Amino acid sequence: MAGGAADCSHYIRYTKRVMKLMEHRSNAHMPIKSIASLLAKTLREARGAQLSVGTMIGGYDLTKNQPQLFYVDNDGNCVSGDHFCVGSGSQLAYSVVDGKDFKHMSLSEAMDLAMMAIRFATYRDGYSGGYINLFHVTAEGIKHVKRIKAKDVKINGNN
Repeated sequence: MAGGAADCSHYIRYTKRVMKLMEHRSNAHMPIKSIASLLAKTLREARGAQLSVGTMIGGYDLTKNQPQLFYVDNDGNCVSGDHFCVGSGSQLAYSVVDGKDFKHMSLSEAMDLAMMAIRFATYRDGYSGGYINLFHVTAEGIKHVKRIKAKDVKINGNN
């Protein structure tokens, strides 16, 4: 997520609560697209409140038997895609990932590329930084693969 930490946290927690309630009532998993659409609708209703939210909603959609990823922002836009970069360092991260063929990469190659994209964003953008967390999403669930301090990832032999 990117934007105002309070805005992002509030709306993501709210969406999660509503999602859990809907899943409990229907006794079924909610499709990823529905979760992203719920967040987008909620943010669209709050337009004009000067929110700062840019986030990705992703997971393995059991109804479609495939991973799905959506970008949702404070204007209520909801876009499907295979990769997104959000936040003030996103242009730098996009410069690393654009044009890459993710479908033909090994998991290790994809993780290395994602880590490098985030590292480039943190290297040149004063508002990005901290830790890089890598997750692998499959039908079996979400696995936290790695957490590394951004500054510990070397760029061209330099820190």
